[in-house]
Amino acid sequence: KNSASEQLQAASCCFLQNLAAIDSDTRRKLVQQGTIKGTELVLKRTTSTSAASAACGIVQNLALDPECLTPILASDIVTELVGLCTRSYGIEDPTLPLAASR
Repeated sequence: KNSASEQLQAASCCFLQNLAAIDSDTRRKLVQQGTIKGTELVLKRTTSTSAASAACGIVQNLALDPECLTPILASDIVTELVGLCTRSYGIEDPTLPLAASR
């Protein structure tokens, strides 16, 4: 069972995911307001599957806008997503950064 804080984190991520799906202007505003860093932190720290899933949706929606790609790629989000993918398949790769292999 998820704690109240994990439920709140998942709900917040779902809200941002939905906002990021609206249009390019909204996506740019979300990036300006720190959504990429926040999403990165969720992917690094959460134990909530719901929050991690919604965080992936945030990145997916932001990536629809070419202007958002540079800050996404400049963050550790891709490394975190690769780490989540490899963990989900039980793949252990000692060459991945610690953040991606924990």
